[in-house]
Amino acid sequence: MYNRVVLRRLGMPEPRTWVDLGAPQYSARGAGWVGAADPRQSSSVHVIYENILQAYGWDKGFRVLIRLAANARGFERESAGVPRQVQIGEVACAPVIDFFAFSLIAREGRDTIGFVLPEGLTVITPDAVAIVRGAPHRPVAEAFLRFLLSEEGQKIWVLRHGVPGGPLRYDLGRPSILPRLYELPAEASAVTIHPFRMAAALRYDSGTASRRWNVLNDLIGAVLIDSHTELRDAWHDTLAVRDNADLLAELTRPPCAEATLAGLAESLRESPRERVRQIDAWLEAARRRYRGVADQASRRTAS
Repeated sequence: MYNRVVLRRLGMPEPRTWVDLGAPQYSARGAGWVGAADPRQSSSVHVIYENILQAYGWDKGFRVLIRLAANARGFERESAGVPRQVQIGEVACAPVIDFFAFSLIAREGRDTIGFVLPEGLTVITPDAVAIVRGAPHRPVAEAFLRFLLSEEGQKIWVLRHGVPGGPLRYDLGRPSILPRLYELPAEASAVTIHPFRMAAALRYDSGTASRRWNVLNDLIGAVLIDSHTELRDAWHDTLAVRDNADLLAELTRPPCAEATLAGLAESLRESPRERVRQIDAWLEAARRRYRGVADQASRRTAS
């Protein structure tokens, strides 16, 4: 999601892919122009970061995450705070769940707020619904599911509030499972994308994501969030150097191999003490590396 007014005022390009969030144009000393949240506090944010890793592969994906973090203003505890930052112009852009963007587009207008799903690099999944086993009023539950999946029910998700057939008070802004509802007039819809016309979406490996969920949170927390000050300083110092390819490569190097992380998942889950040790080791290594890159950059600038 991005704020078109802010981007125009700053002369920045509108982001189209995940890589764009790590562009030097979005950097700023002290507080970058990218919004971000802590995946340790938000499962939806965690999935966004996992999505990026799977879209580009571990090595390139982690480099994308490091550059995104380096451009970040900070890391919000709650994912809902990030769209608010974009809305009021504290940041220019941020990765968010689609319905946050749709609700703000409906409120602020498409000339102010933009939203894009990077084609072929984004996982699109339906929200699940089910009847609980042993439900005491099963016929009522079945009737509700039939309504939810009907055109009448799906319109409540898609249409603007106040539009006939839409919600009464608030836009829900959720894409529909019915392709024909995307043919409704744009001014009547709270959804700005057409998922059925997008290029093939990312094939998301939920098994891999599930197995490394906790350990990936620990790694991201240590090397991107808890060491954010050192990362951001090193990023700005590196950007000030003309021939900085080697410094950028070192700064954005993944902190470990994908297989190494996978091998740690089970042992760290079973041993809280070992988990704390590993997090401390990642944190110390990250801070040492970022400070080392910053020192090299400063020496080159001075000379």
